[in-house]
Amino acid sequence: MKLAVDLKTLPTNKPIVAYCYTGQNSSFLAAYLRLLGYDVKSLLFGVNGLAYDNMAAAGMTIFDDTQIMGYDYVP
Repeated sequence: MKLAVDLKTLPTNKPIVAYCYTGQNSSFLAAYLRLLGYDVKSLLFGVNGLAYDNMAAAGMTIFDDTQIMGYDYVP
């Protein structure tokens, strides 16, 4: 983010939702912005969280149980 340009466009009086494709980058951004005093949340799983069911229905490539390999999900 460019401080002189981008930060001035963010609201300081209401919550902000940051998102990216997987949720990893937006979580870093949310942590950074929280340190600066913004009320920011990162969208869990990013766009994948929003579009997963639609992607599966359309026959697009998605993660399945064989790729997850039984790893526990820890929020």
